[in-house]
Amino acid sequence: MVTILAKVYSDEEIEKLSKNPYVYQVTRHKLSLTLDFRNYMYDVWLQNPVPSTIRKILLENGFDTHEIGKDFYKNISKAFRRRGRPKRTYGSSYNAESSGKPVVSEKQEAEENHTSEIIPFSNETHSVQEPVLDTLIQSGKFITKDGTIDFAPGYVAELFASYPEISVIEALSLDGFDSRIIGKIRIHKLERMFSMCLAAGTVPCESRADKHFLEDVEVVALRKNPFVETVTPASIRLNENFHLAATALKELTVDRILDIFMLDHRNFTVSEKTEVRGTLDSFTPDQPGISAFGGTVYDACILRRRMEALASMVKEGYDRISVLFQTLTPMKKKQICLWVENLPPDPGHVLTKKAILKQIGISRSVYYQYVKDPDFGTWETRKKEQDEADAGIMKMVADYKGFRKGSRQVYMLLPRLAGRRISLKKIRRIMKAYGIECDIRRPNPSREGQDAYEKEAVKPNILRRRFRLYRPNRVRVTDVTYLYYGDKKRAYGSALMDPVTGRLVAFVVSERNNLEMALETLRVSDSHPCEDGGIFHSDQGTLYKSGTFQKEILERGLRQSMSKKGNCWDNATQESFFGHFKDECEYSSCADIEKLKKRVEEYSWYYNNERGMWERGRMTPVEYEEYLLGLNEEQFGEYLAAEEKKYNEMKKKAAELAKKRYGTLGV
Repeated sequence: MVTILAKVYSDEEIEKLSKNPYVYQVTRHKLSLTLDFRNYMYDVWLQNPVPSTIRKILLENGFDTHEIGKDFYKNISKAFRRRGRPKRTYGSSYNAESSGKPVVSEKQEAEENHTSEIIPFSNETHSVQEPVLDTLIQSGKFITKDGTIDFAPGYVAELFASYPEISVIEALSLDGFDSRIIGKIRIHKLERMFSMCLAAGTVPCESRADKHFLEDVEVVALRKNPFVETVTPASIRLNENFHLAATALKELTVDRILDIFMLDHRNFTVSEKTEVRGTLDSFTPDQPGISAFGGTVYDACILRRRMEALASMVKEGYDRISVLFQTLTPMKKKQICLWVENLPPDPGHVLTKKAILKQIGISRSVYYQYVKDPDFGTWETRKKEQDEADAGIMKMVADYKGFRKGSRQVYMLLPRLAGRRISLKKIRRIMKAYGIECDIRRPNPSREGQDAYEKEAVKPNILRRRFRLYRPNRVRVTDVTYLYYGDKKRAYGSALMDPVTGRLVAFVVSERNNLEMALETLRVSDSHPCEDGGIFHSDQGTLYKSGTFQKEILERGLRQSMSKKGNCWDNATQESFFGHFKDECEYSSCADIEKLKKRVEEYSWYYNNERGMWERGRMTPVEYEEYLLGLNEEQFGEYLAAEEKKYNEMKKKAAELAKKRYGTLGV
C-alpha cells in the first residue's frame, strides 16, 4: 500500500511514531506501515469504505491523525479502492514531490522477492522466532502466505465448527497455541469473518478473499451472467433482476442461491455474501419472483435450476407441515385444510390437491369434514366460550354477599342463585383456570415442602430390631440424650455403639445439640470403624436427616437405617445404654463442661473394659467382641440360631402387647 505525505516529520514525531508496533519505517519524508496492519485496515474498511474508517482505525491504534496529516488516511482509502488488498511485503510510500508515483528503495525491491518476517500483533514482540515458526508450520494448522503466517484452510473449518460456543482465542489455547504469537488482529479478523459467515448463512471456504483478486477468465465468465451488474477484479455487484428472482429463494443459504444462478459462491467475499443476504431480507418488490429471463440457453439453464430449487423448497415445506400437523389443535388443522382448499391449481399438475394431502398426511374423509362442516374441528373453541360463560356465573356466586367460598359452597349455591347445576369436578377446573379459587383451607406450601423433604431424607428401617443377628462391627446404633449437671446446666451426649457386642464406640459431650456434634461422633468412631456395607441406625432426628450427615455416612460405605417415627423400641439397645449410664454414673455434681467430659470418658472406659454384661456371658463388651470374632462358621451359626429364637419370641410378645394396647384405644 502507498501513502502520500504532505508534511515533513520532526525528530520528535519520528521518535514517537517509531515506537508504534504497526509502523514499519518512518523517515523525515515518509511513513510506512506493516503489511499485516494494512491488511487489517483493509478488512475493516470493506465494511464501510470511506476515509473516516481509516482515521478511526489509526486513532484506535495509537496514531495522532493531526501529526501524520489528513491526506495520509484519505490516500490509504483511495489506494484500497483502486488496488484492492495490499500485497507488498514491505510498505512503500509517496513523498510530497513524487507527483503520485511510488518511491520504492532498492533494498525494498530486493527484499520483496523474499519471505518477510511474521509480524504478530502484540505489544510484547514484533516478530516470530524461527523455531516458533517451524513449530506452527509443522503442526499442520498454519501456512505461510504472502510472506506471513496464516491459518490453514482445514484449521479454519475446524475453528468455525465450534464457533461461537468456543471463541478463536479459547480454541487456540485448547490446542496449545499462544494467542500472543498468532496476533490479536489476525485473530480478530478471523472472528469477524466467522460472524459474517453466520450472518450470511455460509461457511469459510477458499474464496476471492484468499486470492485477493479475480482472475481475467473469471471476470469474463461473470460478465456473461445476466444477473451481474458490474464486475472488476476487486468486486462483484449483482443487479435488481437477481434480487427479484432470488427473493422467493431467500430461505436458502447464500451459497446455494448463488450456485443456482450459476454464480460460483467461491468468487464472492464474505462481505459480498453478507450484503446479498441483507438485500434479500429487506427486498420488497412490487411483483415478487418476477424477473426478466432472456431466450438464450444460458437463461433457460438458470430458469430450470431456479424452478428445481423452488420445487424442492415446496416439498420441504410440506414435509415440515406434515410433522407439525399431528401436534396441532383441531382448529389449527381446520385452518390448514381451508388453506389447502384455497390454493391455486398447479399448471404442471404435479402439486395437485390429492398429492398435497398425501404428502401432509391428511385423509380425504377428514379433509372434507374440516372443509365442508362448519362446526367440525371447532369443539375446543366452543368449549372455551362455554367455560368463559360458566366462569362468569361462578364468579358471581363466589362473590355473593362478600363471604369467601370454596368449590363445595359454589356447587351448593349454583342451583339457588343461577338455576344451574354443574359438576363439582368442572367447578374446580374452571375456578382454577380463571383464578376464582378461594384461599381458605388451601394446601400449606411449607408443609408440602417439608413432606417432600421428609420423603427424601427419611431412610427405611433396615435393622428392624435385629440388634444381635450380625457379626461384630457390622451394625452401629446412635442417639442423643440430655445431661443435666452443675447448677441447672444442660449438655448433650451423643453415643454410638455396636448392638451385637454392646461395645461403646463413641460418646461425645457438647453444649449444643447441632450437626457438628453428630459429625464429631462419626469422626471419633473412625478409630473403631464399621465394616464396609454395614448398617448405621438412628431415630428420625433432624441431625441424621441432614444432607451433610448423610453424605458422611455414604463416604464411609455405610447404609443408613432409621426407626419408625415416635417408636423408641426400634432403637432399644441405645436407649438401654443411656438408662444404665444415668443410673450408674454420678455426673450431675460436675461443676463445668470439662469435668463432665472427663467423667463421661472415665465411664466409657469402665463400661467397655470392666463392666460385665449378664446376657452376654458375664463378659465385658471388649471381651465379648473378641469371643465372637474367635468363633468359626459352625459355632457362629449356632450362636445366630439361638439369637434368632430370642428375636422371634420378642416379636411374638410385642405383637400381643400391641393387640392389647389397640384394644384400649378410645376407652
